[in-house]
Amino acid sequence: MFKPENTERVSKPGNTGRAAKPRFAEKTANSRDTSKIAKTEFKERTSKKEFTGRTSKPEFRGRTEKPEFGGRASKPEFGGRAENPEFGRRAARPIRVGRGVIPVNPANENKSPTFEVKQESELLPFLMEKLHGISRNSAKSYCSLSFIRVDDRIEKRPNTILKPGQVVIIDKTSRKNAFRHPMLDIVYEDAFVIVVNKKEGLLSVSATESEKEVTAHRLLQEYAKKKDKRNRVFVVHRLDRETSGLMMFVKTAEIQQAFRDNWKQVVHERRYVAVVEGRIKKEYDTIHTWIKENKDFLNYSSLSKGDGQEAITHYKVIKRGATRTLIDVHLETGRKNQIRVHMHDIEHSIVGDQKYGIPGNDPIGRLCLHAKVLSFYHPKTNEIKHFETPVPKSFLSLIK
Repeated sequence: MFKPENTERVSKPGNTGRAAKPRFAEKTANSRDTSKIAKTEFKERTSKKEFTGRTSKPEFRGRTEKPEFGGRASKPEFGGRAENPEFGRRAARPIRVGRGVIPVNPANENKSPTFEVKQESELLPFLMEKLHGISRNSAKSYCSLSFIRVDDRIEKRPNTILKPGQVVIIDKTSRKNAFRHPMLDIVYEDAFVIVVNKKEGLLSVSATESEKEVTAHRLLQEYAKKKDKRNRVFVVHRLDRETSGLMMFVKTAEIQQAFRDNWKQVVHERRYVAVVEGRIKKEYDTIHTWIKENKDFLNYSSLSKGDGQEAITHYKVIKRGATRTLIDVHLETGRKNQIRVHMHDIEHSIVGDQKYGIPGNDPIGRLCLHAKVLSFYHPKTNEIKHFETPVPKSFLSLIK
């Protein structure tokens, strides 16, 4: 059956059917007009540059805007993003050298105050003058806290005599990296060598790298690597575990090889002090033998030329006691246990020497041998570096 209500709502021209609802037609027309207006407004807005800071060309999307002054943004040197002008100058980047990194501070904001010595003076009044009226106690504390360096070595003695041409640096950061150990003191350090004062009982160098025992060499290696992981310390000579006193290490393999190849020419002077058994009659003498090692790893002397390693020791008497003698010993060669073997040869063994001396004779609980003087030609400047330590007070107590 035909239903007239299903006829089209919008009548076609000439159609005599029911009139179409006007609302739908008006809504459609209004929507089209609104869409046209929106598109027109969008075109007008996008044509204006102030709408966005980006350049209108899509191929430049993501690139940095040109600075206001018209210059071109520079290409980042290390492949990073271009610097933001709002934050001013970019912070300095580290320079990579090999695997390590050296921090750069182009402004030198943390540079330590440095003063050149013009005339001879003690360190304490020099500091008080240069630091504009600093108190005497404050100047002393600078020394005790290891803030003062003289020619690249830490100086703790306020009565040290400064010579013209020396350089004094006040570095409050040096304490952070200062070396501290009850068995070892650094006497001098620069970019090439380290001179230390070793106490008796500390091994100089381990026999093998796998050994875990604390040694002077290992302590200095750890100290050097705290400053820079690339740093190394190299051995050039040794002291017996039981011997105290001065010894030297170097900081490059090239210097180590040069010192070993030219040891006699490099070392200017090596002197020891020792307390020996008995009263030595001669004021001075020279002992010249050839030292070799037996199957029990004990060294002994041979008078046959070439029968072992040549060993020359010079000694002179400092003071005689009732039963012992304090002597000064100068080494011309540096063989293992040389002084101990030579003193045994002339029947004046070193007091406390359980290996070559009288067993059980140990009045102060140590070997009475101390490396007192060390001087050598510096590998860089070729000037003589001279270091000296006092005679241990316990030695003097044995000479009565």
